[in-house]
Amino acid sequence: MDESATSIESDYSADELGQYRSLETLTILAFALGLLSPLVLISPLLVFVPFAAAGAGCLSLLKIRAAEGNLTGSRFAYCGVALAIIFGVATLARAQITHVFYQQQIHAVVEPWLENVCQARYGEALNLMSPPAVTKLRAQASALSEVMFFQKRLTAQELALDISLRLLTEMAESKKIPAVVVVDFEQMDSQVTDYSDGKRADCIYEIANNRGEKIRMAIKLVRLSNASQAPHWRIDQWQLVQD
Repeated sequence: MDESATSIESDYSADELGQYRSLETLTILAFALGLLSPLVLISPLLVFVPFAAAGAGCLSLLKIRAAEGNLTGSRFAYCGVALAIIFGVATLARAQITHVFYQQQIHAVVEPWLENVCQARYGEALNLMSPPAVTKLRAQASALSEVMFFQKRLTAQELALDISLRLLTEMAESKKIPAVVVVDFEQMDSQVTDYSDGKRADCIYEIANNRGEKIRMAIKLVRLSNASQAPHWRIDQWQLVQD
């Protein structure tokens, strides 16, 4: 009789032990950080959140496995890791897509600007430049620039005096054989940076013609936005790059 009671009590204790396994606390942290991982889509500065979620989740799974059934919470850990991976990959993909998108926007501004300079259409080139860049040229022009009729023409003439841009114009001139000069523009590198006053881009272009002449130019752009226009890029500075 005593042996039977002892056996039942032993079985009951084993069942109770199986029902009340401890919850690994790191699994809750991993799950919570996983739920916060979408914040990285709002601000790239929070990129540490999905990494922390994945790290906490993996560490908690290792602890649960090492505990040999005495710890639980693996589902929370798996959910946290899954959310971290999903939003981490989404952030990387978004950054790459944004970079390509900005590259295309920048090229759509720089190429016609370089084309206008090569063809000595300096007045049209001014339309693709930032207000500070145009204002700087205007300040260098004569006092007649105060008259609206002369303002753009004199500013364009000042732009034509720039040594770097004059080299571009000479590359497209057909003084030598062959008479038809073809100029190509290739974007070698570009980088977009966030500043307190907006986005800025630094890029390097290689300009080459069919006479074998090549030069490289570093170009800085600013992204402008106002109530009447969608955000758009404009040329702000430029300089030749020495090989």
